[in-house]
Amino acid sequence: MKNFLIQGFGVIIFGMLVPMVSAGIFEECSPCEVVSDDFEIGCNEKSLWDFGGWLDAGVMANEYGQRDEYTATGLDINSGNTGHLKNAKHASYQMNQAWLFLGKRLNQRGFDFGGRVDFMYGVDGQHFQAAGLGYEPGTGKRWGEGDYYAALPQLYVEAGYKNLSVKVGKFFTPMGLDSSCSPNRFFYTTSYENQSYIDFGGILATWDISKKLNIFGGWVNGEGNFFDGGNRNAFLGGLSYKIGLHTKLDYSTLIGKDDGIRQYFVNSLVVRINLDKSWDYAIAWLLRNEENDLVPNIHFGRYGINQEIFYKLNSHWTLGARAEWMKDYSNIRGYDYDVYAFTFGVNWKPTGFLTIRPEIRYDNYNGEKPFNRTKSKGLDWKDDQFLYGFSGYIRF
Repeated sequence: MKNFLIQGFGVIIFGMLVPMVSAGIFEECSPCEVVSDDFEIGCNEKSLWDFGGWLDAGVMANEYGQRDEYTATGLDINSGNTGHLKNAKHASYQMNQAWLFLGKRLNQRGFDFGGRVDFMYGVDGQHFQAAGLGYEPGTGKRWGEGDYYAALPQLYVEAGYKNLSVKVGKFFTPMGLDSSCSPNRFFYTTSYENQSYIDFGGILATWDISKKLNIFGGWVNGEGNFFDGGNRNAFLGGLSYKIGLHTKLDYSTLIGKDDGIRQYFVNSLVVRINLDKSWDYAIAWLLRNEENDLVPNIHFGRYGINQEIFYKLNSHWTLGARAEWMKDYSNIRGYDYDVYAFTFGVNWKPTGFLTIRPEIRYDNYNGEKPFNRTKSKGLDWKDDQFLYGFSGYIRF
């Protein structure tokens, strides 16, 4: 373990020494303006090309001392509370994401081609794999084993003419508030809302109607799938609208059917408000419902609200808090419970490319007892828990 920690620390130090070739991160990350399509022109000289990445690593601990445990088939989903938070390991050191990306944005002066490819490796890799791209449903084979996996989170080409564009391939979900990409979220741990969204393979068109309003829509091959030939069809669509100078509203919906049997409907509404120079607030509403034609009158899903508020002390320090309520329901599985989660964290940015983020989190279940299962051998299950995290990421 000592050598492993030293190696992990060495990875972080090495990343700090890498020249900063781009300040960009996932999606609308680059500060570059849409001016030139010359790859040789650097970011500060207004290139359409984005290239860079990040390294994200950290350590988790919980109040019961529950450790990550393994069985013959791999990590026990009950140990370290891995079944309830998206990070793969929740009681030890982990490198979450070693990420590289290369992409070209569209020149909106006329017709143009672009695209993007992202490659990542880490314990979060399983969440970015798709059926037919990183995961083989028939054999169960994945790119990786144990804790660490590789993935291509995004792989798409894009064509556009002025304010209309179409992308084809695998791309991130436009739904929700809480991003799965480390630099795009304030907290180390993800929200329960985040666990409800899966990335897509398909075709998505976007129309920027004005500087305030854009709409999008298209066909996707179900949830979490690449183009693998399955009988899955879904509509993904929505809009983004800026209200005045300080408020932005994002709405999206997913309506689909898999193999002519499983039907699902997902709604996401996110409102972001810049209260003043120091305060930012966001609220997200989620509704998800699923049905199965093989067994009539069955429905299950979840709905709830996620809220986040941030206070910027100065250019280096920001405080953040998250409060979430989520209800899971099913009229056949025999459960109907509420979960409440509260997270407080700090972001410290000593440099433009390094962020340190400690946090403390409290989860409480009403109707379920998911915590401390493996350590107590099933004799002392808990319905609440404090979780502690410390992480850092480097952008380059």
